[in-house]
Amino acid sequence: MRKKVRNDEKWLVTFADLMSLLFALFVLINSFSEIDAESFKRNAGPMSEAFNGNVKASDITYTGKKKKKEVVKEIELTKLNSKSKTPTDPYLLLVEQTKLLKILKVRLKTEIKTKNWVVAIKDESIFISMPGDTVFLSGSAKLTDAVKRALDRMVVVLSEARGPIQIIGHTDDVPISSTKFPSNWVLSSARASSVASHLLSKSQIKKSRISVVGKADTQPISNKREENRRIEIKVL
Repeated sequence: MRKKVRNDEKWLVTFADLMSLLFALFVLINSFSEIDAESFKRNAGPMSEAFNGNVKASDITYTGKKKKKEVVKEIELTKLNSKSKTPTDPYLLLVEQTKLLKILKVRLKTEIKTKNWVVAIKDESIFISMPGDTVFLSGSAKLTDAVKRALDRMVVVLSEARGPIQIIGHTDDVPISSTKFPSNWVLSSARASSVASHLLSKSQIKKSRISVVGKADTQPISNKREENRRIEIKVL
């Protein structure tokens, strides 16, 4: 008698279970790209248990990618901080100062060559020194037309710098006593203020960046009086 061939299809049940689990795994993995850490921890434990794992949900740490909205917010904050801060790294600060210094020397080349203006980096600051006789008439705080034009060329560069700007007035040791300027302290302060006012009149530099100081004759740099009469600009 011919033996019957048994048509056993029990393996299909196991195969179907396996495919169901793989499909569930695919759905979960796909959803993880959009969920946060808490959702990941809630679902990862049960998934592991479904595959007979021993890992608990509380033992899982999420290290996946952040949501797009979170990344965008971080980028915007980074850009905002980079715009509002002066470079703190000494090398980066020196690079920026050197770049601005070169531009200033080109714009003020006539004053440097013929009027003994000094443009340099001093004490980690951009330093500009202008002899008083090239900026004001004797005993006056009124700017000459020539220096106004020079300041106009300077203001564009100063607006690009990001540090505070200090304008310092100096006089010689010859006493002054007039109704308008009762002392060298008043004269040196008034001269520094005149420079500051002209720079601010161009509306390219914020008022909060500028400070004015009058030193009178307290910081001489030479035995020659004409060299001690000067205006200094420091970009700190």
